[in-house]
Amino acid sequence: MYDFKKTVPYKNEGTYSYYDGGSEDTTTSYLVADVSLDNKVAQLLVYPTTDSSIKLNGSDKEIYLPANSWTPISVGTESFNVKALEEAGIVYWQGWYL
Repeated sequence: MYDFKKTVPYKNEGTYSYYDGGSEDTTTSYLVADVSLDNKVAQLLVYPTTDSSIKLNGSDKEIYLPANSWTPISVGTESFNVKALEEAGIVYWQGWYL
């Protein structure tokens, strides 16, 4: 897993924020533990290398993620869990904090 965090603030419409990102290896089962973020992100971008699904904030509802495409998720997210649908892969993610 690769994690990085930009702690240098950037200015966006008069507010200061920072973003975080990383990657997770995926299998056809959900991860053992949710990926927990430092704080709630306003927008999450997710890029899986295989067709996958994601659950947000401990919910049982799944969102489909097509392979090799950035999918924006504009729901306040504090944690997520992801799995590949047919074969193992990697999911890359980045989120912008409120």
